[in-house]
Amino acid sequence: MSHKEERKMMQAEAKRIKKKLKKSRRRKKTLLLLLALGGGAAFAARSYMKKPVPGSGQVVMMDENPGPLSSMLGEILKGYMQDPSKKAVADKMHVSMAIEDLDNSEMTTTINFAGSDITVRNGVDSNADIYIGTELPVLLALTRIPLGPQAIQWFMSSEEGQQIVTAVKNGKLKVRGLEKHPGQMMLYGKLMAPTA
Repeated sequence: MSHKEERKMMQAEAKRIKKKLKKSRRRKKTLLLLLALGGGAAFAARSYMKKPVPGSGQVVMMDENPGPLSSMLGEILKGYMQDPSKKAVADKMHVSMAIEDLDNSEMTTTINFAGSDITVRNGVDSNADIYIGTELPVLLALTRIPLGPQAIQWFMSSEEGQQIVTAVKNGKLKVRGLEKHPGQMMLYGKLMAPTA
């Protein structure tokens, strides 16, 4: 290879490297622009989202004869609405949840949260934002999941945690709508978590 050909190859390589650097700088600028726009959009969306509006903290049973699950959850929620910290959590909720005991067709309920104004009715509303179908013991165990990092330890060491893990493995815990409303589900968990 002659000196002239070698120099030509080096110039071509230098040109290729410059082009690659320019392209990566463009990508970085584009990525920064997208991040800035995304952050701005997220900020704008957050500012337009429903703000927590203090509700009356009332739990209304929509059926004249509430079923066992509706009655039980309604009474629990009525008790929680007396606690200002639980009511503050409920004020942030805007979701409907259908809950069904897969072993007993009479044990169904739909809870609608409009802040801390809560309605409870018998049956599973097919248009509910979130659906939870499981056995009653697993449903009761779900209400006892602690918040934060201790939840992992609870799943591993407690009998109820193991019960939930087994239900998930065996397909006895069905949840729909969680992917669209993860924040609301977390608030529901916080609302139903036992007070210390």
